[in-house]
Parts: sequence; structure tokens; C-alpha cells
Amino acid sequence: MGLVRRPHKVNLIVALLSNDTAALTRSRDSLERMFGRTDFESPIMDFIQTEYYKEEMGEGLKRQF
Repeated sequence: MGLVRRPHKVNLIVALLSNDTAALTRSRDSLERMFGRTDFESPIMDFIQTEYYKEEMGEGLKRQF
């Protein structure tokens, strides 16, 4: 049987996806209030890898890590 112990400290990694860049900023700010400061932030990039989310989220999606 396993032992109960404290987990190791880790970094949270989040991928944000939206067609509203202001929503990306609001989401990042909210995450920082909940989990602490951001260690690394990628540039906002066009999300062109798939059209899977197009019907639900619309066109012109942006992604940020």
C-alpha cells in the first residue's frame, strides 16, 4: 500500500485559447491571483493547428501559454 505524503512543488502550465485577446489578459490576471506570479509567458500566437474549435469558439483564435 502506498504512503500518504506531501506532493512535490511543481509549476502550473496553462494554455489559453480565445479569439478575444483581452480575455487572454483577464484570464492570466485571474490565474495569477489564484496561483501566484507567472514565471514565463509566451507571446500571443495565431492558433492555426486545427479547425476543431471553430464551430464552438469562432474564427481568429489566439493561443498563449
